[in-house]
This record gives sequence, C-alpha cells and structure tokens, in this order.
Amino acid sequence: MIGIRHARRQDGFTMVEMVVTLVIMGVVSTMVLGIWFALQSSYAFSTNSMNAQSTARDSIARMEREIRDAAAQPDTLSPGVASGYPYVNSAINLAAASQMSFTTPFNDPSLIIKDVAYKYVANADGKAGTLYRYMATNPTTLDPTTDPSAVQSILAPNVVNYTEGNNVPIFTYTSYTVAGGYATSNSVTGTANLQNILTIQIHLLVDTNPGHSPAYMDLVSTVEPRNMRHN
Repeated sequence: MIGIRHARRQDGFTMVEMVVTLVIMGVVSTMVLGIWFALQSSYAFSTNSMNAQSTARDSIARMEREIRDAAAQPDTLSPGVASGYPYVNSAINLAAASQMSFTTPFNDPSLIIKDVAYKYVANADGKAGTLYRYMATNPTTLDPTTDPSAVQSILAPNVVNYTEGNNVPIFTYTSYTVAGGYATSNSVTGTANLQNILTIQIHLLVDTNPGHSPAYMDLVSTVEPRNMRHN
C-alpha cells in the first residue's frame, strides 16, 4: 500500500506581506511625527508669543508708574542751601518721539529722585529695535543715556515702531499753550514748554513672532504726571 505524505503547513509571513506591513508602518509613523512636530511648533509659537506680549505689557506698566511719579529735583538741600541740581523747574527734561528723560522718586523708599531715560535704538539688522531704560543716581546728570555710570536695561525688545514700513512715534505729548489751549506734539523743547506737559501717550508696536511671519501687538497708554508744576 502506497502511503500518501501530506505537506506540513508552515506558519509565517510572506515577503509581500512583510513589505506591505513595513510600508503601512512607515506611513503611520510619518503621519504621527508630522502631527507631533506641528504641535511642538504651535506650542513654541504660543509660548514665545505669550512671553513677548507679557514683556510688552510689563514695559508699558513700568513706564506708566515711573512717569506718573515724575517730580522735579529739589531746588534746596536745606534752608538757604541751593541744591545746584539741573532740573529744579521741570520733571521732564527731554521730550522726543523716540526718547524721553525725566526725574522721578518712583520705587525708592527714601524718595531719592533719580534721572531716568527711555531711548529707542534700532537693531543692526534694521528689522526691529529695542527700547532701553537708563537710570542715573548722580543728581547732576544731564543725560542718563550718555552717563557711563548709568544702569542700562532692556525695557522692550522687538519694537517695530520705526521699521517694517512703520513710522509710529513712541511718545506723544499734550501740553498747555501760551494762548491757554492745548497742543499735541512728538517733540517738546524749552524748560517752560516742558514744564507745561500735561500727558504723555506711550505707543508700542511689538513683533511677538520675531524671525518669522510678523505678528504685531499694538499697545497704547496715556499717562498724566501727577507732580508736575505747570506755569
């Protein structure tokens, strides 16, 4: 009797099945990685944007508080002893569109009046600029921005008031006029005119997405110095 041998079935994948499986896994992995990178990019943009917005708001708030407390230097140190300080008539001593300097005792427990200046400086690449803060403790300082002993700090980075096709003054001043009315200007000169400044408008345009597609934040605030002595 002739025996019949049956071929034993071998379990496993064929080459075609393995190739198809690898292709499917590759497509799925690519999709998952693409979604992950997109989420990472979106998260990074949101975080950087929120940080930039927070910095800009903090900058405006600090300027508001310091300008609001602006006060002229004392003309005497004690009865009969003149101080010799340069800014005894007006708290504001320079008022321009991109720079402002004044004297203020803000945030000093001893109410020592310090010279403070804000100055916009364009970046080397010409795409944005930085608003700096200068503080001089020498009461005879005429311009804190030129005083080597003054403390310089960054107040607001990525300012685009004067770049990207913009021409927006950072500081605008409203003053009394000789005729008894009001005038608004981006520059005020002369001690008598500086003394008559009523309000300062601060306007910051900040790019919250530097190095990529511009995303501007527009901040405007108006401050009234409460210690100014008007003529």
